[in-house]
Amino acid sequence: MFGINLETENFYLKDFDLKYAEDIFEGCVSQKDVMKFLNFEPYTDLNAYKNFMQNTIDRIKQKNNLEYRWLIIPKKQDIAIDIISANEYDLGYKLGYYIRKSYQGKGVMTEVMKYIIQYLFSIGVETVFSIHDIENIASGKLMDKCGMKQIAVVNNHTIRLGFENRTMITKAIYRGEKEL
Repeated sequence: MFGINLETENFYLKDFDLKYAEDIFEGCVSQKDVMKFLNFEPYTDLNAYKNFMQNTIDRIKQKNNLEYRWLIIPKKQDIAIDIISANEYDLGYKLGYYIRKSYQGKGVMTEVMKYIIQYLFSIGVETVFSIHDIENIASGKLMDKCGMKQIAVVNNHTIRLGFENRTMITKAIYRGEKEL
């Protein structure tokens, strides 16, 4: 959904905005180490990423409440450091995220993800889940910190061409299950 801007203690969560395309391109989506476990290759062209952003904005505006995508912007600095999304599936809302290397391991995603989970529960969502590659230990730990518990393991999953036969773990939290 577009037009839902949120605020945590330390971050603004803002709608996708082309104003921040270069921040995300340079710090996140063009970086192989940041994109390693995601289902698309790193971008090599800023204009291609801007086109992706614009197409995403257009799709979200048309879908009507089925998808959220926020830029994470520190209150002390007007730079987009991360993206977090929430997409509706039969199981519930799936969270996806990535963050620039210089902000990893600093509690950013823990603060933001806990806030997003509480927001989704407050609007009536029953289940929030996320999926991580078994080798992406940091992502699994993040989900644990947010109260998620393992509900499924999928073997021989293909993330993208050249990144096949992966083991993926799904973790979820249910509304009313645990106070974050």
